[in-house]
Amino acid sequence: MICPDCDLQKSRLSDTINQRGIFAYFGRTLPYVEKDVAPFIYRGEVQRALGRYKFSGRAGSGRALAGYMAACARAHLSLGDIAAVTAVPMSPQKRRQKGYDHAAVLARQLASQLGLPFWGDLLKKIYPTAAQHTLPKLARSANLLGAFEVKDPQRVRGRAVLLVDDILTTGATAGECAKMLRVRGCRQVYLCCAAAALQKGDKLPGGA
Repeated sequence: MICPDCDLQKSRLSDTINQRGIFAYFGRTLPYVEKDVAPFIYRGEVQRALGRYKFSGRAGSGRALAGYMAACARAHLSLGDIAAVTAVPMSPQKRRQKGYDHAAVLARQLASQLGLPFWGDLLKKIYPTAAQHTLPKLARSANLLGAFEVKDPQRVRGRAVLLVDDILTTGATAGECAKMLRVRGCRQVYLCCAAAALQKGDKLPGGA
C-alpha cells in the first residue's frame, strides 16, 4: 500500500513530490507479510533522495525519511499489535564498506518515532549476495535463499514484528526475511519501506 493520506506536508521535499500526486494505493501481495506500507512511490525526487541517502553517505537524512514512514505506519498499521521494529540486514562486509546500514538507520529512527523497541540484531545476513538490482526478477529469490537467519527465535515466538527496508521492488528480500521470521515462530510480519517501485500489475487511481 502506498499511503495517500499521511501528513507529509512539512518539508520542501514533500512539497515537490506532491505536485504530481504520487501518493496512491496499489495492490501488492507478499508471501509471509501480513501488510506492507510505504509513504512514497520510488520515482522522481524520491528516487534521487533515496539514492543520495544510500550511496552518498547521507545517513543523517534517515531521520526525515523515517518521519514519513512513521506517519504512514500510524495511518495504516495496528501498532498496538507490534512488539518491535527490526531491519532487513546488511552483510557485515558491506556494512564495513559503506560505514553504515541504511535499513537499520531507518528502522532505529522509525522505532523511536513510533515508541517501539528496536531489535537491531534480530536478523542476520549469513553471507554476501549479489546486489538485487543487478538481477532479473526471477533470479532475485534464488539469490537470497538461505542468506538470512533469526538470531534469537525465542524473542519473536508468538509476536508480531515490523520489518523495515528502504525500497520495495519485487519484495524478494523482504519476503525472504519475513519467511525466516515466520518459520522461527513469529506470529505476524508487517513491512514498512520508505518507497515502493511500481511493478507490472500495480494499479494506481487517477493514473498517477
